[in-house]
Amino acid sequence: VQYNKWQGGGIIALSYEAKAAGVSRNMRGAEAQKKCPGIKLVTVPVAHEKADLTQYREAGTAVFELLSEQGATCERTSIDEAYVDVTTLATAELATLASAMVTAPTDVLTTHVVGLDPAMTSGWLEAAGSANTGTLQQFLSEVLQEPGAGEAAAADDVMLAAGALVAARLRHTIKAKLGYTLSAGIAHNKMLAKLASAMHKPNLQTTVLQRGVPGLFRELPLSKINGMGPKIRKRLEEHFGITEAGAALAFSEQSLAARLGTAEAKHVLRICNGIADDRVADRPETTNFMSAKSFSTTSDLGRVDHWIQVFAAELVGRIQMETRTPKNLVMVWK
Repeated sequence: VQYNKWQGGGIIALSYEAKAAGVSRNMRGAEAQKKCPGIKLVTVPVAHEKADLTQYREAGTAVFELLSEQGATCERTSIDEAYVDVTTLATAELATLASAMVTAPTDVLTTHVVGLDPAMTSGWLEAAGSANTGTLQQFLSEVLQEPGAGEAAAADDVMLAAGALVAARLRHTIKAKLGYTLSAGIAHNKMLAKLASAMHKPNLQTTVLQRGVPGLFRELPLSKINGMGPKIRKRLEEHFGITEAGAALAFSEQSLAARLGTAEAKHVLRICNGIADDRVADRPETTNFMSAKSFSTTSDLGRVDHWIQVFAAELVGRIQMETRTPKNLVMVWK
């Protein structure tokens, strides 16, 4: 909870157990205690008159540094999230994959796999995360031990199985060395991996096979997909009534281009088919620092000036701990 003690403080982060009990972010601590009597409220440290996230940033940095040390390529996107390219590590596992599974961390064979069931029904991630997924153990029996596994589609699947093995080992290493549990998504591109990572939590992992994409995307809200920003979503809804990825596939490139332009029409259809080719950047550190706070509307310039000074002091302190030198300063207000 935040440092503000009014009604128990405002909740800014919570466990899965608290979520299951009906507690949500921005709820006051007093209300959370009514919904979940056994809840433990922990107040975050305070610095510069607001929540101090230093220890959380440092924990994230330790995780991403360890991933890099293990040979993975990390592109950090937030305090506790990153895209991780394990292609090299997975390729090294291919020759002995079947036997490697025997000595793998115990949770690797329970990796959820989207796309095993050819009769996969439609539904957003929560549905796909239960009835529409199998396990890696089932997947291995279908792909690794079946004749014809050398075909292109099967070869892609085997590579994902190797990626799932690597992901499980990395998660096991982080737990053993740092004490943190992680959830992961494994797929052939960043967009699908991001979606998969949210499907099974906590401390679980999900693999999305390419043949599982149509079922997964059929009723997937465009707002859940990286690369589908608010402007293009608004145009798709206004001109075509499209709010879900599957609905976009009912339109030809030509019909979409009439309203969106050719380049944007191509982009929409690629995304809605689960296709993305942006690579994982080797960037285990964040590329920007931010200091911000939400508060009520004000016309008090003295108050505004006070908070600008607070934000500046926090940023200066963080910059002084860096070996990198910032190039730009951006101020945003609403």
